[in-house]
Amino acid sequence: MLNWYGIFTNALWIIGATILLASLSWSLYAAGQARKRWRSQLAAPGFTLVSSLGFMLIALGLAFQRGSALWQAAIWLALAAAFALSAWLANRERRGLSAELRPLLRQGMSGPRGVAIGLILLGALMGGMYAVTIRPWMQPDEPRHYEVVMHNARLGRPGAGYHDVNLDWERELIADMEAQDFWWYGYSLVGWDPNNLPESFDVIWAPRYSRAFFQLPLYYDLAGLLLYAWGDALTLSQSVILLRLFGVFWLVLSLGGLYALGRELFPAHPQIALGALAFAALWPSHLAANAAVNNDPMAEALVIWTGFFAIRLLRRGLDFKTLTWFFAILILAIYTKRTAFSVLAFLGALPLWGLLQVFLRPSRRAKIVGWGVLIAGILAIPGLFYIIQATGKYWIPESFMESLRTGALLQALREAPLDKFGATLFRTFWGWFGWLRAPLPDAIYLIGAVVTAILLGLLILGYMGIVSKRLATWQRAGLLLLLTALLIQLALTLGKDVVYGDWKGGSVPQMRYLYPVLPAMLLPIFLGLYRILPASKRHLLLPIELI
Repeated sequence: MLNWYGIFTNALWIIGATILLASLSWSLYAAGQARKRWRSQLAAPGFTLVSSLGFMLIALGLAFQRGSALWQAAIWLALAAAFALSAWLANRERRGLSAELRPLLRQGMSGPRGVAIGLILLGALMGGMYAVTIRPWMQPDEPRHYEVVMHNARLGRPGAGYHDVNLDWERELIADMEAQDFWWYGYSLVGWDPNNLPESFDVIWAPRYSRAFFQLPLYYDLAGLLLYAWGDALTLSQSVILLRLFGVFWLVLSLGGLYALGRELFPAHPQIALGALAFAALWPSHLAANAAVNNDPMAEALVIWTGFFAIRLLRRGLDFKTLTWFFAILILAIYTKRTAFSVLAFLGALPLWGLLQVFLRPSRRAKIVGWGVLIAGILAIPGLFYIIQATGKYWIPESFMESLRTGALLQALREAPLDKFGATLFRTFWGWFGWLRAPLPDAIYLIGAVVTAILLGLLILGYMGIVSKRLATWQRAGLLLLLTALLIQLALTLGKDVVYGDWKGGSVPQMRYLYPVLPAMLLPIFLGLYRILPASKRHLLLPIELI
């Protein structure tokens, strides 16, 4: 059996060394052709860019070598980051831009961007605190998600499935869960008997969902690489913390994407983006949801960044770079988690941009391009759906499609306890501070109900901007995209429990499934607040200023 992770990690440093040697050889040849000293050729920004990329790949390849101690890996990762910074500065110099690090840092840390960076770092710190203080295995479904990652790592390849299940490995996990008092704090369908521990996950949970190998693969493939490289130096409980910190990494990307999306949609009003960012970076249930071993944090980050490029497309028009990033991240998202399928809503940016060209641009060429993009965008949505549905086992299950055709979905919707679903979403938004079932005083929930009603009112007020003449047409189109994504996310969050009747076995939707469309909730809320506050009070949109 091939060790695909080993092949990948060795390929990193081999490719890096090849790039470095090739760049040295080319620089020597170019210096001879130009009759210049080799030293001057080595100092050129083009050589610095290429050689830094080579050194970065070498450092990454060595960081992910199996059996590496964490301190060794940390040194190699720090070197990789330093070489990445060197490559970025060299690229700026090659393009004729400033490459002085200190002025760039001062510029980046000034104004709204500096506040945003501070909030993101604060959110990462608090998320890291959740990751290391919540006892291992206590986050929702952690043992099942970890099991998939562990199988990938120990098999040395991505894509582990049900046929790879090793019951001895499961019993290792169960023993460690017992050592961490899982049956006191975690979720199980069986009682605690220290003298008769379960032999497999089938006993702990309902067989249908006792294992998570049915999940989309991308998160587990990446997390498996981390466990493959560094898992041997850690106990099982310690490796849970490692994978939680991997979730915090995605939290940082989510927060950065939320701010970037807000600034792109409301470029003249940074308070809206900063207010939304402060809420996301400080809200306990959001931080706890990201400091966990599951695929939710990665799905959230990818959906948010796809939304950013969709809004950029509406604002700035089509260009190759934006389209490449847009489709690349979109495809990654749909192979990460089914609750990330709301990302398909952002494909609507293409026909919306085409409509804007057709009706708002006077030139004939703009109208022709607009009609072309409009038609292509409309075809892209069902086209992408059916292509991936036909080529992979990880798309929408056939049973769901059958329920749509037969009308069983409507009947299931009538039977589902939607009030219970709403109550659980509410409680997991307000009361999930590490443990899903952590009881809080009723007064907290009463206050939360009042605040939730206010937030819903502001959300509606914000989305009324879709028909407001105060916003530019492309901004209204962007709000429409966010609203569509939010509605699809709600349908996905409730859909699993409705279609399969999982609520009959105690499964209910949780707020963490809505966080991929966090910008679609927070940005309209702060837009609504911005609209009702007088100009002299709008700085209060940034909650950190109240503190």
